Amino acid sequence: MSASELKNLILCFGLLFGHLVPEGNKHWSFFLSLRKIVDMILSDFVSTKLSEDLAMLIQQHQLSYMELFKQHLKPKFHILTHYPSLMIKVGPLKKIMTLRYESKHRSLKLLANVISSRINITYSLAIRHQLDMASRLILNNGFENDISFSKRHSANSDFIAYCKEVAEK
Repeated sequence: MSASELKNLILCFGLLFGHLVPEGNKHWSFFLSLRKIVDMILSDFVSTKLSEDLAMLIQQHQLSYMELFKQHLKPKFHILTHYPSLMIKVGPLKKIMTLRYESKHRSLKLLANVISSRINITYSLAIRHQLDMASRLILNNGFENDISFSKRHSANSDFIAYCKEVAEK
């Protein structure tokens, strides 16, 4: 899974499967603490109280990880301990996240699998990206919305009118 897919899974997992989990399940409470951590990290505003609560919650989460899974902490757990102080220094982490740029990274990774030459692959990717952008500019295409709902109706058409028309049939 990509990072953005994993973030969305964490945010929606409780709605999807929460009703199936018995009360008092230790693994579920572990997940809920992870969900609280993610909510705090993705908050739009930062305060010293939020930072302190986040630090305490991260510490409890790490202890429960070692207790539940009988494993040592991975380096990413240590990085997580720096988030509260980082939030105080730079503000909401949501504003400096790089998840949005992951989509561009993904397209370049897919393109890298298509290119048969492995000699200076970054140069090949850069040339291919520049040619794609030049083609868009020359053809005056820009970034079009390719979504279509049916053969007759495109995403740019009046979708509400189309839904009413279908509902009347």
